[in-house]
Amino acid sequence: FMLAVYGFYRFRLAQLRRDFDFRQKMANSEMKALRAQMNPHFIFNSLNSINAYILRNQGKTASEYLTQFAGLMRQILDNSAKETIPLEDELTFLESYLKAESIRLEENMEYDIRLDQNIDPYETEIPSMILQPYLENAVWHGVAPKNGKGKIVLTLVQEQDGLLIRIEDNGIGRVKAKALREA
Repeated sequence: FMLAVYGFYRFRLAQLRRDFDFRQKMANSEMKALRAQMNPHFIFNSLNSINAYILRNQGKTASEYLTQFAGLMRQILDNSAKETIPLEDELTFLESYLKAESIRLEENMEYDIRLDQNIDPYETEIPSMILQPYLENAVWHGVAPKNGKGKIVLTLVQEQDGLLIRIEDNGIGRVKAKALREA
């Protein structure tokens, strides 16, 4: 009887491990797909901005933005091949991204990144390129169409369950952004 119980236990444990491994592989595949979708969207928007500066004969601004864009592309290529990266690397990338967007919006946007003192950004790992699409939405759909100076605040707080990440903006809001898209 004990041998049968032990055999069932081992069988069930192996079954649970296979299920966990399958779910882990699915989650990793979904993250890779998300990163693959983000990169072309970001690149397209950035190149359009550079083109607009060139067409408006704003060579210095185009050059400054292109330099920021090149640095961002380097960081994207370095980080996108990795499943997770140190939070410090992600924050450096996001700082560069928000600076580039601030240039594009002709300094009509400010941003603030707030990191809880209980978080060690060198030891904390997060999925690479996970926050940029959310910040991009806040910039393009919230702050960019706003009349007046826009502001984006990225807050990272350590909680018992894990890391709480909050992105806030003083943009036009979801209702107005949806109305603009439909118009």
